[in-house]
Amino acid sequence: MSSPSNSIPMRLKASLAFLLASLMLVATLFSPASSPLFAQSGGDSSAEEATAARHGTVTITYVVKRGDTLGAIARRYNTTIATLLRLNPQIRNPNRLYVGQRIRVPAPAAPEEPTGFTLTRIHLISLNDGGPLGCGDTLVPVTVEIPSTRAVLRASLDKLLSLRTPYYGESGLYNALYQSQLTLDDVRIDNRVATIRLSGQVVLGGVCDSPRVQAQLEQAALQFSTVDQVKIYLNGNLLQDVLSEK
Repeated sequence: MSSPSNSIPMRLKASLAFLLASLMLVATLFSPASSPLFAQSGGDSSAEEATAARHGTVTITYVVKRGDTLGAIARRYNTTIATLLRLNPQIRNPNRLYVGQRIRVPAPAAPEEPTGFTLTRIHLISLNDGGPLGCGDTLVPVTVEIPSTRAVLRASLDKLLSLRTPYYGESGLYNALYQSQLTLDDVRIDNRVATIRLSGQVVLGGVCDSPRVQAQLEQAALQFSTVDQVKIYLNGNLLQDVLSEK
């Protein structure tokens, strides 16, 4: 049987050993490198945003879903695994993601706005074919190229007014505006009414050209579904009044 004096050191040694083991256990549990608690964390969002900013990347937050892998997320956002790891330094194991984990991914590129129309229609005259226009004519649409633009009505009128020959190519279609010197000052559409303002001089090849000129200009606007009515002014006066005096 041991004496009381010998048992005290032994109890102290046991207590110290237990204390040391407890400290080691606590250190292991709360070590960032080994604890799943830290691995599941999405990290500090402000720190992630700062990381993204340093790399010059516009990012958004993505919440990991069941079945996600880093490679699949990279493909979805048109990037690479290396970029995702650079944007998310909190990810220590690229093969291990958790449902609900929040990570930074490159923001999808905004869709490009269409540059505009490159085709439109101008209207020319098929002469004396028994049609309802003027002296038995018919208005015929012709598709033409224009510089890319969103102001397609203006471009259509500019194209029409730029023609300087009486007949369009080998089509045999007549252009009643070919002798006129007209400038398009303004065009706008309000409440489905297109208002066209021109300046310059109208030159006609005969009385039958008056309804032809009016129809060619009007139909440049009426071809669009947003237009129900057209008002055309020449030098501040209604075109139909100017033509009626010629």
